[in-house]
Amino acid sequence: MASYEVACVSMDYDADVDDCRCIEEIGFTTRSGSITTRTPAEVHEMIAEDEKTIVVSYKGERFRLAAVERDGQRYVRTADSDTGDDTLLKKPSC
Repeated sequence: MASYEVACVSMDYDADVDDCRCIEEIGFTTRSGSITTRTPAEVHEMIAEDEKTIVVSYKGERFRLAAVERDGQRYVRTADSDTGDDTLLKKPSC
């Protein structure tokens, strides 16, 4: 099973929510050192359908992303519920 680490996220700061549903893109570092991005729905599919493991490192700890769906929106988060304190939101901007 392949494992990937999140490098950065791009957020919609005008969104009506202040949790992981406001993320527009999630970035990963490629082998060449550049950043490639995926939408939250694409990352959701990587986890739910392709069985990939995706982690977020923060303050020396690693948190596994979970694929979730709410009101038809597919996205990912590290916390058990939607919160503005999710570790994924602590990543720098892409």
